[in-house]
Amino acid sequence: RQPASLPDYVERVEGGAGRIADEGADRASDTAILALRLDSGLDLGRYAARFGTEAAARVSRGLDSAPAALIERAGAVVRLTPRGRLLANEVFLPLLP
Repeated sequence: RQPASLPDYVERVEGGAGRIADEGADRASDTAILALRLDSGLDLGRYAARFGTEAAARVSRGLDSAPAALIERAGAVVRLTPRGRLLANEVFLPLLP
């Protein structure tokens, strides 16, 4: 993450400092959300191989609660529909820990 304050951000950039580690971040959730923002979508099979079946089941349950008009499934791949892109937070919220 980056500092919220613009002067602090500029100071870090000018000083050559890197990003601030976000200790509260959940990599599994972040990965699912970022993948859903891509045209290729989220491959739940690959996701399970990387983060485990429990994490994949949690994401799958969250996606099951999304309105059908917002997501489309093609086998193990889940993508946002055009409407889902506009209302993506409706899909993402249940994926958060």
